[in-house]
This record gives sequence, structure tokens and C-alpha cells, in this order.
Amino acid sequence: DLYNFFVELVTVGGHVELVENDNAVLLYSFTRLEGIDGHLWIVDNERLESLEGFDHLTDVTDEVLIADNPALQTIGGFRVLENVGELTITGNGLTEIDGFEDVQTVTSSGVHITDNPNLGSIEMFASIQFVAGDLELRNNPQVANFYAAFTLQQLDGSVIIVDNDALFDLSTFPTLATLSGSLVVRNNDSLVTMAGLGTPSAVGMDLVLDDNDSLVDVTTLHPLLAVGNDLTVTDNGALPTANADALRDAIGVGNIGGAVTISGNLP
Repeated sequence: DLYNFFVELVTVGGHVELVENDNAVLLYSFTRLEGIDGHLWIVDNERLESLEGFDHLTDVTDEVLIADNPALQTIGGFRVLENVGELTITGNGLTEIDGFEDVQTVTSSGVHITDNPNLGSIEMFASIQFVAGDLELRNNPQVANFYAAFTLQQLDGSVIIVDNDALFDLSTFPTLATLSGSLVVRNNDSLVTMAGLGTPSAVGMDLVLDDNDSLVDVTTLHPLLAVGNDLTVTDNGALPTANADALRDAIGVGNIGGAVTISGNLP
């Protein structure tokens, strides 16, 4: 492991990259580290099992990237991290994410949780207020719920929920007053209802509901006052076309800035 390495570090005026360390199992050597003025990459470490050890890290100016660590089962660290430029968790062997409780701001490029085939539980962001960029949950086939970001007040980007086969409930997603980007919900096979997502007053760009095989209820989106660009409700095999039409009518065609496409839903 890396027990004794870098133990005296408090701040780093550049990047920290832990990449392709085939024998690294634990990362206890960063217990005093408080700030990184750059990015933190933890990538392609074949035997890495735990990220416990970043006990005092509060700020990372750029990206925190945790990627392609096949033995990593859980993320339970980073418990005092407050500010980060971007957070990407992708391609790991994770079964759960339980950390990042004190993160308050994501300052540049959003949060991306993607391509984690075994990930079943997400509980994070108990204190988050602001995200610059997208909130993306993509291709995590075992995730049924997303217990995170309840306190989020502002998202300067899009909400992207795509290819999560087991996701059936959006009630644990944050409720936002406005959404400057798009709302994209696509190919989530178990998703029955949009209820619980919370309805912003407007979607600044596109509203896309596409290829969600079990979706039957979109009434939670009826209070939307405007969609800045396109409204697309397509290929949702269980959603009656009348329900899709009712969503369009509730928003009002005059309040939709682009094209309206409703097709391939249940007759």
C-alpha cells in the first residue's frame, strides 16, 4: 500500500495523480492533505479497495476523477471536502457511494456518475448548494435510488438521467426552482413515474422523455411554465399518447421555444 508516502503533505500547488498503481490497496498516506490547486485523479489502480484516508481534504480546484478501479467497492471518504471543480466517478467496481457529505459547491463542470455496473446505492452531498455544470447519472444498471443533493439550490446545467435499468424512483432527486439547461430522461427501463423529481418553473433548453419502457405518469411536469427549446416525448411504450399530449397542452405550445415531437408512445 502507500501508507508512508506523502504523509507530510498539507497543500499541493498542482495536480495529484494516482494512476496505474497495481499494488496500491489503501491510501492512508494523505491524512494531512487539506488542499489541491489542480486536479485529483485516482485512475486504473487494479487492487485499490478503499479511498479512506483523505480525512482533511477540503478543496480541490479542478476535477476529482475516480475511474476504472475494478476492486474499489465503496467510496466512504472525502468527508470534509467542501469545494471541487468537477466530480466524475466512472467505470469502477463500486457497489455503493457513501461520502462527500460536506461538499457545498461544484464550481465548473458538474457531477458525473457513469458506467459503474455494480453500483446499487448512492448516498452523498448532504450539504451541497451549487453545481456549475450537469448533474449526470448514466449507465449504472443496478442503481434503484439516488439519495443525494437534497439541499441543492442552483444547478447551472442539465439533469441527465440515462440508461439506468433499475431506477424506478426519482423522489430522491433534488427539487430545483429553475433549470438553465435540459432535462433528459432516456432509456430507464424500470422508471414508472416522473413524480418526486420536483418541477422547476422552467426548463431552459430541451425536455426529453425518451425510450423509458415503464413510464406511465408525467403529470408532475404539468406545472412547467416554459421549455426553452424542444419538447420530445418519444418511444415510451407504456405511456399513453394522451398523457404525452396532456403534458404539451399543460405547458402550452406557445411556451415551447422549439419543436414538439410526440411519437412512438402507447396509442
